[in-house]
Parts: sequence; structure tokens; C-alpha cells
Amino acid sequence: NMPMRPYEITSVVVLRQTISTEYRIVYCNTSWSVPCRNQYSILVKMAQSYTGWEPLAQVDIERYPDVAAELAIQSIPTILVFHRGKEVPRMVGLQSLENLSKALADILPARVSTHSSDESKTVVQKSNQILRG
Repeated sequence: NMPMRPYEITSVVVLRQTISTEYRIVYCNTSWSVPCRNQYSILVKMAQSYTGWEPLAQVDIERYPDVAAELAIQSIPTILVFHRGKEVPRMVGLQSLENLSKALADILPARVSTHSSDESKTVVQKSNQILRG
């Protein structure tokens, strides 16, 4: 399994195109920050558990300050989640894999998440039974 490379946001125009999709995670960082590096490996690990979907985009706020300004980034690391261009609550500071997975499970629809609970599996099984008749 190839390690995933997040999509690089290099301008405000690219940002707008990137976040106009269904769901997108935008990770704001700098290359020298240790918490950012730690957050990066956690994000990549988490993103690998989503199948058939490449949610991750990143922006280096020092190299692209105009993008940082557009996103109103106050500190790093910051993780933003967009749904069709609208921001859903941002996460500021280093997030553990557990916190991140929990937060994203609440935001992202079950169809893109592989972390479905037993309860939702049961619902799917029941609806499949109904469909089969």
C-alpha cells in the first residue's frame, strides 16, 4: 500500500477548486514544526482507512501566506473539513488518531467511512434483507 501524498494547495484559486468537492480535509502546517510532522503521520494513517477516497489536501502556511489568510489560520497545525465549499468545525492543535477519527466519523457520511459502528452495520443488514424481500 503506497503511502498517500496529500494534494498540495499552492494558491487561493487552487484552494477554492479543492474545497468545492463533496468532502475535503485541508491540513494547514509548516515544514519545520514538530507537532505538524506528528499530525501529518496521524492524518495519513487515518486517511488510509478511508477506501476509494482521497480526502487529504495540505497547505504550507509560510510558503502560501495568502491561502493561510483566506482560511484565517491563527495557529498550526490546523485541520479544516469542508463539505461543498462550506467549512465544518476546525480542529486546532495536535489531534490524536482517536480524536481525529471520532471527529471525522461525526462529520463524514458513513459511506466514505470504514469505521462504521455495529449499529450502522445492523441497519445496513436489515435494509438489505428488506431489499431482498
